[in-house]
Amino acid sequence: MINDNFGKKCLLVFKFGWSKYFNDSQKYLGQTNDGTELSFPGLSLEVAEWIVSSYKNIVGIGVDVASVDPGSSLNFPVHKTFAKAGLYSVENIKLNTKIPDYGCLALVMPMKILRGSGAPTRLVAVCPKSII
Repeated sequence: MINDNFGKKCLLVFKFGWSKYFNDSQKYLGQTNDGTELSFPGLSLEVAEWIVSSYKNIVGIGVDVASVDPGSSLNFPVHKTFAKAGLYSVENIKLNTKIPDYGCLALVMPMKILRGSGAPTRLVAVCPKSII
């Protein structure tokens, strides 16, 4: 995936295996019984900084969890690092279909929401038959 063939821009997607919990919000968010704390995987600040400093062809980061930051995060350093670098985050990606590691065209189609800081998105992977 991290290959700058012909200057192509990349969406880097992390699969934590969380799509299987999507229909169970308590498991998906890792909520405590009282719902006050969240516990799901996410990226570390170190990984976010490494991505930003190492790969200029990446335009966005995707995750199959509720946030690019871990559920326990209170100050969202990964969000801030990506936003400062001009990268967008695509969260809650349903990854229960086999998709090749690279070679597909990603279509990220967010709803237009006036003054919104985020929006529901349809993410589509268009893959050549030869790599499926």
